Amino acid sequence: MTERAASVGVRHKIIRNYQIEPNAYAGTSPTFNDDYYIFHYTYGIEYKLDGNPQGFNTIGEWSMDKRHYGQAYPPKDQLDPPPERANPSSKWLHAAWKEAVQNEPDWPDTNAMGTVGWRRESITSREIAKSPLAQAVVGTQWTWAKIPGLAFNQEGHLKTPWGTGKWGKAMKAPKGMPECEPPAECLWADFGGAAHHLAFSTDIKTFKSVRVGDAEIVDGVRALK
Repeated sequence: MTERAASVGVRHKIIRNYQIEPNAYAGTSPTFNDDYYIFHYTYGIEYKLDGNPQGFNTIGEWSMDKRHYGQAYPPKDQLDPPPERANPSSKWLHAAWKEAVQNEPDWPDTNAMGTVGWRRESITSREIAKSPLAQAVVGTQWTWAKIPGLAFNQEGHLKTPWGTGKWGKAMKAPKGMPECEPPAECLWADFGGAAHHLAFSTDIKTFKSVRVGDAEIVDGVRALK
């Protein structure tokens, strides 16, 4: 096509830095935005909270990925900034998201998570030992919306009436759940393709589950032995 255009006198200018397509490993300079015309946002940008890249094909402790928001908008008040050591392109993209969200007066309310909380690692025995809430629920059985068969097993294995899942300690107080603010703890429980956050009563006999995305609330009750 280029040769044919040249044959009729159409000239082309090749711009080698026409677009940038970075991820957490991109070695972009502080002035990268002046050097490119297009930011091609393809990859999820995944960091550990200390600023190191999380790793390829894994969700980060800090995560900015368009794939998180296929069913719900990014939340206006939960887009925490990337770690200080993140590269400039990550900081630029975060700022662009924030600018778009904050300047749209009709941006919908949403129960999706922001940039922290998408990484769901099953809780280990060592982590359970450090968490009073996890210690209290591991090995217990519960009802879910009055349906029996929910069990918080060792190493983050979750048994449910609808198949297996996993559970762990929430990294951050979930949106709309002030009862999870530190020093209080909450858990997450994911199964059936859905993510949930669970706030427990002080006597660990009931919980309230809020589903990520649509904020559906389900109550749980501890089963008597």
